[in-house]
Amino acid sequence: MPATSGSYSFSNIKGELIIRKAYELIGMPLSMVTAEQYNSALNIINFILSDWANSNVNLWTLKLNPVFLTPGQASYPLPSNITKIFQVFLRSNVRQLNGTPQSNTANTYDGNGGGIAAYAFDGNPLTRCTQDVQNGNISYDYGLGVTKQISIIGIQSYVSNRPYSLVLEASQDTINWFPVFTPPPLYPYQAHVISWFYVPDPIYARAYRIKETGGYTLDIEELYFNSVSQDTTMSEVSRYEYLTYPNKSQIGRPTIYYVDYQRTPSLYIWQTAAPMYNLVMYSGQSSIETLENYTQSVDIPSYFYTPLIYGLASMLAAQYAPEKEEGLKMRYQETLNPAVINNTTEVPLKLEVYGN
Repeated sequence: MPATSGSYSFSNIKGELIIRKAYELIGMPLSMVTAEQYNSALNIINFILSDWANSNVNLWTLKLNPVFLTPGQASYPLPSNITKIFQVFLRSNVRQLNGTPQSNTANTYDGNGGGIAAYAFDGNPLTRCTQDVQNGNISYDYGLGVTKQISIIGIQSYVSNRPYSLVLEASQDTINWFPVFTPPPLYPYQAHVISWFYVPDPIYARAYRIKETGGYTLDIEELYFNSVSQDTTMSEVSRYEYLTYPNKSQIGRPTIYYVDYQRTPSLYIWQTAAPMYNLVMYSGQSSIETLENYTQSVDIPSYFYTPLIYGLASMLAAQYAPEKEEGLKMRYQETLNPAVINNTTEVPLKLEVYGN
C-alpha cells in the first residue's frame, strides 16, 4: 500500500484558493482576474460568511465564556462579535484554604520576599502583604499529598493602576514550577477591588503562586485561589418580561437572564449578585472571523470549503457568466445542505419509565 502524506494541511486553506476555484468554475482564466476582482470576491466571501452566521448554529464558533459579577450590578456588556446566547448558568466557586502561604523572591521558594504572606489569605481587606523585593511571588502550598484544581483566581491590590505583569504558576513539589495562566498584561487593577480571572485549562497541583515579572513590587490585600463547586442553570426571559420586574437591582442569587441584542449586546441578570456569587458562564455563538485579505485562512471547517466555493461562484456568475448562475446556485445548495447537517450534534433519545 502506498504511503500516505501524514499531513492535514488542507483543513486550513487560504482565501486565495477559494477565489481561484470560484473564478475557474465560471470559466474566467486566472490570468485575466484583476486585483480589483480579487477584492470583490473577498467581499462576497464575507457576505456569505455573514449569512451563514445568521442562518445556522455554527458549532465551531460556540464557546463557553465567563462573566464576572459585581454585587448589585444588573447588566454586563458582551463582546460585539457575539451573535447568540444559548445557555447561561451560575458557577459557584469556593476559595481553597488550609494551606501554607509564603512570600518569596524572584523565581524561588525561599520565604525571603518580605511582608506577611498570610495577610493575603486571611479574608481581611484591612491587612496586606507588601513585599520588599521586585519581581517576587506569593505562594500557597496545600501540603504533601494534597492537590487542588484552581480554575478561578482573584487579585485584590492595595494600589490602583500599578501595571503588574503577573503569571499564575503551579508546582507538584514547590521546587519545579510551571505557568498555568497569564492575566492580561497591564491590566488596570483597582485598589481594594477584587479582579477575577477564569483559568481556561485548570490542573491539579500541590501549590500555586502569583509571580510578578515586570519589575514591580507586589502589594496585595487578598489572593483568591478558587475551585468550581457547582453549576446552576439560569432561565432566559424575554425583554418584555424582564421589563416587568419592579426591582431590577434586587440583590440575591441570580436565577434569570435576558440578552439585549444590540450592536454591542448586553447580558442582564436578576437578581443582581450578592457578594458570594461572582461568576456566570454563557455558551455563545460568535461571528465567523472576517477574511481581511486572501492570504489568510478561512475561519470555517473543511466540509464548508466546497459550499463556499460554489456560493462564491454563483454570485460571481451573476456578474460575469449569467448563463452559469442557476446551475452554480443549485450546486451551492446541494453542497451546503450536507455541510449544515454535519455541523450538528445528535444525542440519542432515551425513553424511560419512572415509578412513583
